[in-house]
Amino acid sequence: MKPNKTRQKTSRILLALIGALVISSVTAEAAAGQINIDCDAPQQGDQGATKYYGVDLTDGGSVTVTVTASGSVDALDDAKKCTCPYNTNKEAPAPKPPLEYTFDPKDGNQATNNGPTVTKAISATGIFNFKATKIKENYENCSSPWVGTNIFQENKTESKNLQVIAYKIETLTQATVPADRKRKKIGVGEKVDLTFSPSSVTPTWSVTGAGGSVSGGANATYTAPATGGKATVKASFNGLSKSIEFEIVEPKTVSMVTQTNAIILKMPDVLFPNSPLKIDIRYADIYIGPEDVNFKDVAVNEGTCPAVITGTYFLGAPSHPAGGPVLITETLVPGKGWKVNCGTAGDNIMCQTRGPVYTPSVWTWNIPWFYTVSGSQPKQFTTVPQVMSLTAPQPPLLPGKATLTVQKVGVNESVSER
Repeated sequence: MKPNKTRQKTSRILLALIGALVISSVTAEAAAGQINIDCDAPQQGDQGATKYYGVDLTDGGSVTVTVTASGSVDALDDAKKCTCPYNTNKEAPAPKPPLEYTFDPKDGNQATNNGPTVTKAISATGIFNFKATKIKENYENCSSPWVGTNIFQENKTESKNLQVIAYKIETLTQATVPADRKRKKIGVGEKVDLTFSPSSVTPTWSVTGAGGSVSGGANATYTAPATGGKATVKASFNGLSKSIEFEIVEPKTVSMVTQTNAIILKMPDVLFPNSPLKIDIRYADIYIGPEDVNFKDVAVNEGTCPAVITGTYFLGAPSHPAGGPVLITETLVPGKGWKVNCGTAGDNIMCQTRGPVYTPSVWTWNIPWFYTVSGSQPKQFTTVPQVMSLTAPQPPLLPGKATLTVQKVGVNESVSER
């Protein structure tokens, strides 16, 4: 179960002091609430005199960092050893635990007995420094006849610095619709603002997988690629890193709805009762799905395709012409999709016959739909059939009236002979 935002995590970092003061290796935090540190594992981040340890606060909550020093000091100086009163022999007395440690600065709460541990509760991003600047070992008093009391040895060399970087990456889509701006599922070409904290650390960004690009430093922008897939955006800093995965979604569906104020011309009518069958719809609004990502930087267009004919009446019908790319708007109509920016116009759907004698026939355009992102190569994402069918009574059912029907993804109109 994933820890909630009020979780408390615990991290232990060991400062191993062997001879001179040094900081031992640490590992990254575990996925669950508890952070386990293996001092024998490779160092997570080590640059020069400073070792770095990362605390990820991206999901909120807090972390209690425990820093523990361990090791030994330099060998006891001869001048401090027990002295034999009968000759010049020197001998080190037995150590008297515990060792004494002093942390400077005390970024945390060291026990009053100068023990080896400090703890620090971290709930906000920032840089926290730990440094064991002194380690002291006390010794037992010399046994008679050896001479010497109050014997101790302080280390002569300070430790390396340990720097805990408590960080998080916040993501916010530039598009305000859909309402969830922290979503990791985004449309092709969509832009996401990335904010790295603390701002005093400037990460280096990289992208793998589906691709895309990142520009900026602590405040950066990720631009999704023109093709779908999974992209991993990684921030690298001080030998550490944090990755975020995005799912990139391409346009998938096309739907159309006849405009409420559309002009729908159907012939024949009362003024022209003998006119050939004709339907002219001006216009139908166009919508692109899915609805859970934003396509405001995407343009769509219809491609060309041949006419597919059954029956004989429509033989010789022309191919469908290609249309120019039109941008998708940020107008989302639930249940339909993102409206395509055709202004007051839309898709002009029409079919005209040459007049009697009518015979049953079907004329189909299987129209390819393409999308582009900021001048990318067009990519087909679906096929939309436009079907124009003609029904006519045949012997021995004559006489009767022929009917023309036009259908296209949600638009359906018919007209019959008068």
